Parts: sequence; structure tokens; C-alpha cells
Amino acid sequence: RLLRSDPEVNIVTAARTGITSEELADPNVVKVLLDKNRNALLFSRQNIPYIRDRSALTVHPARQHIGLYVFRNSYLQRFVGLPQTELERLEQLEQLRILENSEIIRVVETDQYSLGIDTEADLKQAERIIAAHEN
Repeated sequence: RLLRSDPEVNIVTAARTGITSEELADPNVVKVLLDKNRNALLFSRQNIPYIRDRSALTVHPARQHIGLYVFRNSYLQRFVGLPQTELERLEQLEQLRILENSEIIRVVETDQYSLGIDTEADLKQAERIIAAHEN
């Protein structure tokens, strides 16, 4: 729906609100900051942004990125031809290539937890969840 309603948007992704302090500290949890239009400003494995005065913080502005993308086909064809960027190489996050090439990534927010399987520990957790549901 977002791709149809806004011709300026070629990529849509998802992010979860309510990120925990443990998730903020975990480099396997990718964080995203949004602008006022729900476009991604930055993705990082680091705890972003640096909060100088924690007493002023009511809700942490970072969201947990959910690695699900919807691409407009014309942009996807262009994206695969773009060379890897320095930030992408450093963080190992392909979405940084998109931002570094001045493209908008619109973010749909959810409060639903979604288990990503990026590490051996994630796989073991998923296996425990599946086993619990089978019993």
C-alpha cells in the first residue's frame, strides 16, 4: 500500500517499538532511527543515538529493525548494481548502501516481537519455541 500511495518511496521495511536495554546493547540487534515522516535516518548495530542527558529521556527513539523489505521492482534492479559502500562494509548492513545513495526507506512500525535468526543462539531459541508449541 505504501509503495502505491507514495511514488517517492521505493523501499519499505519494518521496525519494532519498545526496544529493551539488552537489545540496545546487542550488536546482533539492528537499530534504526526515524525522521518525522517515518523514513529511516540511520541503521546501526550500536546503541543509537548517544543520549547525553538520560533524565530527559521518556521513550527511547531507536526501533529494532525487522529485516523484511518490500522493494519497487525498478529500484531493486538498480540496487543490485550499486557498489557496496564503506558504511555497509563496516556495519555489515546492506540497507546503509540504500541510504548512502540518497534513497528513502519508509519504515512501518509494529509493537509485535519477531524473532530474527541471525546467530546460533537465535536458532536455539527458535527451536525451543517450536518445541514448546509442539508439546
